[in-house]
Amino acid sequence: MILVGHSLGGCIAKKVYILACQDPTAVDLAARVHSILFLGTPQRGSGMAAVLENMLAVAWGRKLCVGDLIPNPGALSAINNAFRHIAPYIHPPLAFFERLPNNNATNRIVVERHSATLGLHNEEIAVMDADYMYRNVCKFDSPSAANGSFKYAIGHIQFS
Repeated sequence: MILVGHSLGGCIAKKVYILACQDPTAVDLAARVHSILFLGTPQRGSGMAAVLENMLAVAWGRKLCVGDLIPNPGALSAINNAFRHIAPYIHPPLAFFERLPNNNATNRIVVERHSATLGLHNEEIAVMDADYMYRNVCKFDSPSAANGSFKYAIGHIQFS
């Protein structure tokens, strides 16, 4: 089984794997995990999290998980520390980072390279080709529209 997570989904996939490794009733599930692919996952938070938190607060009210994505929060640090101890049991994780800013009002990179990576010695790191939109890294109009990042990830899965 290969877990794939985009943005916060990568943090969730990592935490699910940690919990499966720690729970005696889920050991078989954890043993089935071959690798994890992180697509623009804010491993160490995102400078854009505070902006998003403020926008959501105005529109819909505060969302609990967004505050945890502000750089260097306790929740992400704890997850990353726990993951470092169990990461050697799976194929090296693949972390994609952005190279282009969003083509929207912010015109900023959502998850910078230093935040998108875990800093593990065997981690594979690749640039994300998302056509200037962070959300497009995992959304395609058609199979032929799949970008280079997606094709690289498929190759990583097939040859692992």
